[in-house]
Amino acid sequence: MNTIRMLGRRVEYLGKIYPLSLIEAMPDADGIWHVAITPFERETASTPYHGGTVRISFPNGHSNSPELKLLP
Repeated sequence: MNTIRMLGRRVEYLGKIYPLSLIEAMPDADGIWHVAITPFERETASTPYHGGTVRISFPNGHSNSPELKLLP
């Protein structure tokens, strides 16, 4: 399982809204996925950017990778 990394203009996760933030989702040793959302600090060329809203959810539980919906 690979780490998911993305920069979003607006991020929605667990009922909270984060402006211009970096999303990092990664599984732990037991295969349970965790999400870290941090404010944007500097540009990294290899990080994909979405200019709208990124909505994060786990419709199939935290044992499966998160679903990222890219909204305008």
